[in-house]
Formats: sequence, structure tokens, C-alpha cells
Amino acid sequence: MRVFHRWAAMQEIELKCQIPAANLAALRADLQTVGQSPGASLTQQRLQARYFDTPSRHLAHARAALRLRREGDVWVQTLKALSTTPGATHLHRLEHNAEVIDAADGGVPALHLARHLHTPAGEALAAALGVTLEAFEIHAKAGETLGLAQTFETDIHRTQATVMHQGACIELALDEGEVRASGRVLTLCELEMELRSGSVAALIDLAQHWAQAHGLWLDVRSKAERGERLARGEALPVAHPISRPVLPPDGPTPAALRQAVAGVLNPLLALGSVVADPTLTAQLTPEHLRHWHRGLGLLHQALAQAAEPALVGGSGSGPAGLSAAWAESLMLLLAPLDAAGPQDAALWARAARSGRTQQLMLALLGWVASGRD
Repeated sequence: MRVFHRWAAMQEIELKCQIPAANLAALRADLQTVGQSPGASLTQQRLQARYFDTPSRHLAHARAALRLRREGDVWVQTLKALSTTPGATHLHRLEHNAEVIDAADGGVPALHLARHLHTPAGEALAAALGVTLEAFEIHAKAGETLGLAQTFETDIHRTQATVMHQGACIELALDEGEVRASGRVLTLCELEMELRSGSVAALIDLAQHWAQAHGLWLDVRSKAERGERLARGEALPVAHPISRPVLPPDGPTPAALRQAVAGVLNPLLALGSVVADPTLTAQLTPEHLRHWHRGLGLLHQALAQAAEPALVGGSGSGPAGLSAAWAESLMLLLAPLDAAGPQDAALWARAARSGRTQQLMLALLGWVASGRD
């Protein structure tokens, strides 16, 4: 009989960044330094994970992920799903972990959906699989997996430093390894920054510092998403148009303004992750570039409209702390792209990875999230 206990359900608050190869050695050295500073800690661990989905890829379509991961001598079953809170950004994800204490005599433990019963993440899993909560509970308690089977695996070496920054406890995790699926291999090298306690503002500030110091660029694609594409032999997601935000003409409330900006920022970051990836530059289509460009323009319009009272009054700060300078930064980013064509994909990729773009996107993520603190 396999024994397990359930960890408390939680909401993960995390940023993920890609690292230019030329800057990796310096980042490793900095991570060692901060991990050995007073009040910090430094650990190294091998993480071997198996990810599951149905033949129809129900979880991938719902942008959810279900995995069994060996962490040292312990197996943990984890479910991650998108936050359903209005105005949520890529910073926030539902997460639920269940530690598998007896891993079938040292082998790979079986997947048990019952480990996620009666949690928000479990509800998201039932929705992704297209079953009611009642049916999900019946199948889960019976040990059924509803067609879920392994689709890919990861093998990661993690160097993790836990640090205090502006009163917040933040984990910096350098992940280096591989995703393997259907005989294909994808190399991974990324830095994750997870807020364990404290304010989102502290996480954003630390991320801006590391991004500037090491040329990092935001990547909202999860390991699950990248592994799923590898399993299907697809490099690029389909590019979709970004919808225009709707701002009330008589002036939105702070919550409505943040929600409107988040509605553009979320798909813009997803598309920007693809445009910025230097391994995909040669495969970018005109649609990817056009939709990303239009999304930047829509974001600029929303910020300019919201910040207009601040510009007129000369205060430099719009409603709910929105900075009038953000619209100006977007204008400077858009200027060289307005004349660029799809044949200039390398120019677009450099713009997406640029320090100006990264600092702006991080600032906007922090501003949207500040309404949730």
C-alpha cells in the first residue's frame, strides 16, 4: 500500500527567465555568492520528472500540468493550473503538491488523482479533463486515471539560493538539464524566482536587478508547455490576435484598469516569449511578429489613455500608481519596429529581449499584481 500525505494547497507566485549563454558563468557565480551570504542558503538537487496528459491533450489545452517528480529521495505529485482570479497575470498559478512517502519499493510511484481531491487545483484538473467534480471524485477514489499517461520527462540539476530581499523571502533556482519526448531532446537553462513570503514588489525589484545584471528575458512558457510541444514535434505555437482592452470612457476604477491591462499583457508576454527565443528566430512567421507588434500598440494605447490625466497635470503618476513613463517607454520600443518587416526577425527578437522591454514588462507585472496584495 502506498502512503502519501497532502501538502497545503497554494498559489504559486513565480517568474521564469531565460539566460544568454554568454552570461551563464557570471550568473552561476552570482548565485553562489548570494546563496552564501548571511541569512541565505544554497542547495543543489537533481529533479527527475514525468509529465502526464490524455491522448487528446486535455491538460495542454487548459495550460495545466500534472507531474510526478523525484526530488532527492522523495517523489512528489504536483498539479499546476492557471489562476482563475480576474486580472491575474503569469505571475500567479494554482499549485498543489502531494508527497509520496512510499514510492513503490524505490520504483516510480503510480499516478493517483485522489491526491488532489478537494483543492482548487483539483477542481481545475477536473475542468481540464471535462468531468464534473462528482465524477472526478468517483474515478479518483477508484484509482482510475481518466486516460492520463506519460507524455514526456525532464531531468534537471537545480542550484537554489534562498535569499531575503526587501523583507521578502525569495527562492532563486537555476535549472539546467533536458526535456525528453518521443526520441527528441530539448536543452533547458533558466532561472526561476519564486516568492515564498513578502510582497510581489520585492520579487519584481529583485528580478529587475538580475535581468539587468545578466541580460535575462522573461519566458512565461512552462516546462510542461515546452515538453508538450517537443512531444508533438512542434517548435512554435500558433499566433493569435490580441484583443483590444475595453476602458470605460468616464474613467475606470483601479481594479478595472489593472484587469484591462492584464488582458493585453498576458497574451503579449506569451507571444513575446516566442519572439524573444533566439532558437526560434528563423522559424518566426509574419503572424507572430504582426500580432506581437499590434499587442504592444494596444498596450501603449491603454497606458496612454489611463495616464493622460497625469500627463496633463504634470504629476507623472496616473490612477492607482500607474506611471506615465511606461507609455513613453513603449513608444520608444515601438518606433524601430514600425518600419521593420518580417524579414527583420532578428531585429524583432533583439527588441523582445532588450533591457528596456524586460524592465517595462516586469514593472507592469508588478503594477497589475499590486492590486492583489
